[in-house]
Amino acid sequence: MFDGYRRRVFYKLTGKDVGVEFYTLSKAYNMPGWRVGFCCGNREVVGALAKIKSYLDYGIFQPLQIASVIALNGPQDCVKETVLRYQSGVMCW
Repeated sequence: MFDGYRRRVFYKLTGKDVGVEFYTLSKAYNMPGWRVGFCCGNREVVGALAKIKSYLDYGIFQPLQIASVIALNGPQDCVKETVLRYQSGVMCW
């Protein structure tokens, strides 16, 4: 949510499970450079992307994966604070 705007999920907008969406942890969780993200949506498309990706690389360093899981499953107050900082334009940490 930014300035009161709630983004609508693409595959829910159409009423059809036809697409996928990509998300990263770069800004919301202060993990720039880690290149951690995820894809969700149509099961067949996500499966095909996972298969293609498995041919191209092997994943990221395991401690980064663990830190990402902890960030996503942990308290989300920090995300709200980060959004407010981006919204205000003040990026001093």
